[in-house]
Amino acid sequence: MADDAAPLPPLRKLPRRRSMIELHYNVDDSFRMIGAVAQDANFRRDVHDVFNLLALVPIVVLNAANWHWDLLLTGRVAPSPTPTHPNPNPNRRTS
Repeated sequence: MADDAAPLPPLRKLPRRRSMIELHYNVDDSFRMIGAVAQDANFRRDVHDVFNLLALVPIVVLNAANWHWDLLLTGRVAPSPTPTHPNPNPNRRTS
């Protein structure tokens, strides 16, 4: 049965993996940085960046506005001076 098996294909050589420096800078053979890689014009990337600035930054700001900063900074909650929703009739069901 071993003779009926097809021979394995030859191993292919993988390309050399580029370092993080090579992804962002032009380097010569002795790995000296020549300059930054020129970025190509990419409309979709630019639209994505504008979306991040116009939509996601305000969402993060509104999210941070809802945090309990006194709990985060001091570890204890400041007492509330008055209840936020007083119930004048505790025996009456609201739902």
